[in-house]
Amino acid sequence: MRNWTNEEIEWLERQLEQEGIDNSEWKESLLDHLCSFIEEKNSQASIEEEYQAVKHLFLHEEWNNINQIITQQMENQKIKMVTGSLKVVAAVSASLLLLGSTFKLLHAPGASFCLWSGVVIFGLFGGPLLAFGYFRTDQKKMEWLLLFLSTFFIARFGYGVMARVSQWPDAAWIMILAIAGFALVFMPLNFVHQWRNNENKLKVIWQHAMMFMVCVMLFTLFNLQKL
Repeated sequence: MRNWTNEEIEWLERQLEQEGIDNSEWKESLLDHLCSFIEEKNSQASIEEEYQAVKHLFLHEEWNNINQIITQQMENQKIKMVTGSLKVVAAVSASLLLLGSTFKLLHAPGASFCLWSGVVIFGLFGGPLLAFGYFRTDQKKMEWLLLFLSTFFIARFGYGVMARVSQWPDAAWIMILAIAGFALVFMPLNFVHQWRNNENKLKVIWQHAMMFMVCVMLFTLFNLQKL
């Protein structure tokens, strides 16, 4: 068995630090493995020769672990930045939409500008940020499809509202078709997906019942005979 000296242990620690292993827990664990492996060899070679002979057996695995941790931390940081940016965009868009709706009720000028600005800002910035967040979290294909369908129908309804505010023709039909598509296409697919993957079945039923009720109430606002 090798008789370790303080100088040899300190020399090994310095080598690990030069390799970039500066975390105390990782360095201590790796140092213990190195010493144990060198002892098992029971060689009379110098510590420098022993270290050069065995370091590739440990440093490669340790560097892989470090790289995985660093990569995960970087991904988490990106998701955090995207989430923060999305909150800002959503807040600005919601504020403009609320302000535009208030101007519209008061028949004040600038209503159309605020409403359109809110929609455009969220479309140009919120949509890409939301898609990036879903892409980074590795969503399944069905969840991508549901995200696309919900975004499409909501965007179509929002476009119909803007068209109605601007008194464009066929604005009502744009909104009606968006409501029908959301209720008849998105909701059944989403219900089946949530039913299979969510343990709380009552919550799934309640959420979709509320969505269907909102769709029905929005649909009753239109007089089809006058369209």
